Amino acid sequence: MSNTSAGLNNNLSTSATGRPQTRIIVDLRTLVPLALIMLGCLVLLVLRMRGLFPQVFADELLYSTAARLEPMKQAVLPSYVYFALFGATNACGPAFLSCARGLNVALFVAAAPFIYLCARRFCDRAPALCITAFALFSPVNSYVFYFMPEATYFFGMWVLMWFALTRYDRPGAGYGVGLGVLFGLLSMVKAHALFIMPAQCVFMLFLGWRERALVARIIAIAAMLVTFAVVREGLGYLLAGPAGLDLLGSFYGTAAKDNQQGSRVAQLLLPAFVSLKGHLLTLMLLVPLPLAALLWSAGQRSVRADHHRAATLLGAALLFAAPFGLTVMYTASIAHVENEATRLHLRYYSYALPLLLMIGAAGLDQATAQARRWPRAILAALAGAALLYAMYRLRIEYRPNYIDSPEIMAFFQRRPWMIALAQLGLLGWWVVQPQRAARWFVLALVPVLAFHLMLGMRDQVSAMGQPNVADAAGIFAREHLPPQERKGLLLAGGHLGLLMRAKFQLDAPEVQMLPLPDGVEFDASQVPRDRDWLLLIGDHALPPDLKVVARKEEFVMVRLENRFTPLASVDLNRPLVPGGAITSIEGLGETEDWGTWSVARRVVIHLRDPAPVRLHLVLRGRAYGPNLGKDVMVHAGEASGHFRFDGELRDATVRLQTDGRQRDIVLEIPEPTSPQQRGESGDTRTLGIGLSQIVIGETQVMPLR
Repeated sequence: MSNTSAGLNNNLSTSATGRPQTRIIVDLRTLVPLALIMLGCLVLLVLRMRGLFPQVFADELLYSTAARLEPMKQAVLPSYVYFALFGATNACGPAFLSCARGLNVALFVAAAPFIYLCARRFCDRAPALCITAFALFSPVNSYVFYFMPEATYFFGMWVLMWFALTRYDRPGAGYGVGLGVLFGLLSMVKAHALFIMPAQCVFMLFLGWRERALVARIIAIAAMLVTFAVVREGLGYLLAGPAGLDLLGSFYGTAAKDNQQGSRVAQLLLPAFVSLKGHLLTLMLLVPLPLAALLWSAGQRSVRADHHRAATLLGAALLFAAPFGLTVMYTASIAHVENEATRLHLRYYSYALPLLLMIGAAGLDQATAQARRWPRAILAALAGAALLYAMYRLRIEYRPNYIDSPEIMAFFQRRPWMIALAQLGLLGWWVVQPQRAARWFVLALVPVLAFHLMLGMRDQVSAMGQPNVADAAGIFAREHLPPQERKGLLLAGGHLGLLMRAKFQLDAPEVQMLPLPDGVEFDASQVPRDRDWLLLIGDHALPPDLKVVARKEEFVMVRLENRFTPLASVDLNRPLVPGGAITSIEGLGETEDWGTWSVARRVVIHLRDPAPVRLHLVLRGRAYGPNLGKDVMVHAGEASGHFRFDGELRDATVRLQTDGRQRDIVLEIPEPTSPQQRGESGDTRTLGIGLSQIVIGETQVMPLR
């Protein structure tokens, strides 16, 4: 073996004692370039993050709210360690997002020594430094700009992978205990860490089988699982109480229950294949040579005969395959949602891409390199064909974006064919001279690929510095409403993602959101009873009686006359109280556990006393069948208004200016329909709306500020 090629494998060789050569000399030739890589990345990210606006919703809103604004026990995701760490950004006040990004950058860059030490298990100093630089400067660093746990998870997973790949030869249960602590902490950064543990168990069982020490490795696995349970459940309980004991949290837990049915599992097969194809094509764009080298090595007797070399390669492959497989199955589980089947969620495993580079850098020993070439030629031809197919079809068949799959977007941003041709050339060279091709791959192509991807992200990062209407509206309302007033704000207009972005800027979890299709008039009856302010985004007409406080080009802020003095309230899941303010109601059916249905074209509410001049009527209910979303007219003498219900129980508010003499309030049902008419059952009642509560009050006159 030549000296240059031998260096790629000397870290995977074994000593005379049978243990791997794990001693890595760290001197100035290592520390100086590693420090420069870390400093360069730090400076780049700090410069890039200035003036950027939030981008990822609902994620950033969810994580910011759970970490800073609400008790952990209310969190729908079990990221309690992340919440505890990033809750400290409250100390920065309005600059909390900048502080979160700064903490992201620090954690992201701090992963560099662990990446380097992992790489040194596979290759020499120079290739290891190149791989470390790729890990820091590739598009995965864009996640430091978001209020999300990706950067924290990146750091934690590289600590875990360093420990798993460099400490497995230590005897006793200490290896398992260390892994248990790391898995316990990481599962409270992102629950995804739970699904890496089975791969680690397989790795440890493989070690026990090869070492003829299966019992010892099973004991280590047990130590890992027990330690994990103690750390995860103990710390989870300390941080979030009983809710902290749920491994998946309510969000992932509900999804997991939905996918446990046998028929549902069968339905996952086709979308899983579609997702797998997209992710494999992506890997063929980025790392075709390492994948070909991994498949080749798996079939070589000399690799399988060297225990520690086989163990390290298998460990790296498993630690990559676990999040890769999780990503494929997660996408398949949500494929029934519109446009989700062809999303490529690279961010769930992109942190581990350097593991494939390490495998590619490991090269082959002399005996293996001189083996027959035709099997390598077949692998290279298949990889090259997949690469060409991906160049033409990946963006047509799938929907990559800068959030889920920044590597794909950056790859195609600037002259992708130059990188593709270089990949094809190296695949051809690998057939003839695999050792030289492996070295040139990691020392030449990996840095070029990192630079190519970094340039591809530049325009997207610059675009993040441009605010949209949600930012402008949210910032305006935050600056003009004190914190206590912001709690009573209703955000309306546009799609839910737009409203979430505005809510993030408002920084008040009590803000409620109401999406509206473009151009639809705002319906005042949809305002919940506890809202005092309306921030309406987009082109939506307003009822003339609403008081506009501020009108901008793309949004308006309205002071609502929504405070009222309750005069009467009835729950319709039980009979009316004799002698009450509401004496009787015509047009309703029998009471049920939740309330009652209307069974006539008109519902008439009879009052004991005349309705107030400023009548404030709140109805809690839902609509049936063809009445969904249709106007229900309300009359009190000459005064009239309307409201709408959908299929879920919610409040509707109607404000009327009466003559002060009316004792009847009439609701006109748009289309009473029986379940029998709709072919649903034999029920002949003509249902229209279901009512669970009626509140009658007097609107308070609010001062205009």
